[in-house]
Amino acid sequence: YWPHLAELFRPDLEERVFAVLHGRPQPPATPLCFRVAGKPHYYPGSVHDWLLYHAAVVMSLPAIAAVLGSETESRDLTPPGVAALRQAACGGNEWMMFHWKRVEEEVRKRIRPGGVVMHCDIRRCFASVGGPVVLERLEAAGADAWSRRQLAMLLHRWNASGCSGVPFTLVTHQLVRLVLYTVDRQLRNDGLEVLRCGDDYRLICGSEDRKSTRLNSS
Repeated sequence: YWPHLAELFRPDLEERVFAVLHGRPQPPATPLCFRVAGKPHYYPGSVHDWLLYHAAVVMSLPAIAAVLGSETESRDLTPPGVAALRQAACGGNEWMMFHWKRVEEEVRKRIRPGGVVMHCDIRRCFASVGGPVVLERLEAAGADAWSRRQLAMLLHRWNASGCSGVPFTLVTHQLVRLVLYTVDRQLRNDGLEVLRCGDDYRLICGSEDRKSTRLNSS
């Protein structure tokens, strides 16, 4: 577990958030690298970095929501909904469990007799999402300059320390969501019906033959 987790529950958390956002900049700490089921992940290495990273992502959520648009909610079931993102809400772990169940319910509704469902995910998703790609997508989305500067500084320091990709935290799902938006669009353009929660995909095809043809074209 993250060694600084208990510090987040101190009663002066609000004051410390204000100090991080308005105080003197600090160099990022060395991140905490670890593995889950053999997959490499990392956390911010200090409470200061944790608060700064989350503040920068949360302030970018309305811009991410503008890119996604409400029409994506029929295929991207990652919580929270776009309306909540516009209000800078980032969801919770209990929401993820509920929305994974929604994915399976939607598959059962949409699959036709003889249809095929492919279960896929992004290999080492958090570790494979590069900082430059995230920053490029945020800039294109119109995320504010302060948030992009903080994320650029943090991700550069963390990646230079040997930790690949983005941190393994709840708000990071929204950065991944922004990056995978273009992947979803390409899959749909190739004729696949797409359902996704986080980086877990369900690709629906009318038959085995059509599945092979469309996946090969993708």
